[in-house]
Amino acid sequence: MGHFLSEGTATGFPNAQGFYPTKLAGVQVYFDGLLAPLLFVSPLQINAQLPFEVADANGVTAFVRTERASGETTSTVNVSIPVVASSPGIFAEDGTDPRRVKAFHTSNSAIGVVSIDGSIQGGDVATLGIEDRTYSYKVQGTDSLATIRDGLIALINSNGNEKVTAEPAGQFTRIVMTAKIPGRTAMDSSFRAA
Repeated sequence: MGHFLSEGTATGFPNAQGFYPTKLAGVQVYFDGLLAPLLFVSPLQINAQLPFEVADANGVTAFVRTERASGETTSTVNVSIPVVASSPGIFAEDGTDPRRVKAFHTSNSAIGVVSIDGSIQGGDVATLGIEDRTYSYKVQGTDSLATIRDGLIALINSNGNEKVTAEPAGQFTRIVMTAKIPGRTAMDSSFRAA
């Protein structure tokens, strides 16, 4: 969202190979120097796809380059954008609102995210449940939310029979759990601090 992003409005359509254009109405969007596929551009809004090459990053820098009708080329300032692997790409189907949506994830394995929040109190026990298995971490007075998160991650990953792997999210103190077996595996996760 912004102002004077383009001098016209245009919608991008995929070519025969399914790729969207990287230049639309004189507009290009760059994420960490990579051209982004464009779905829509207007003077006030641009809809672009984050390139798959940066999916493993915690964040990217983006800017818009616009070729003006006068022949002048302008660029926006760089902006920092967090990248959260568990966030899906959401697209709406054609029609009147409310429209059906299509959500695309970066993985074909089920993903669950648990946020580690609250205040630190030595002696508390942080417990995370996955199906019928629980993992408990005894909180120390010197802990932070990040060390509690990391302790729970270590407990989950030390169980070779666990159905998921755990890792820290790129943003906030969250645990991203990914099913080891691809498909529509359901994960029932909960976080409780006692």
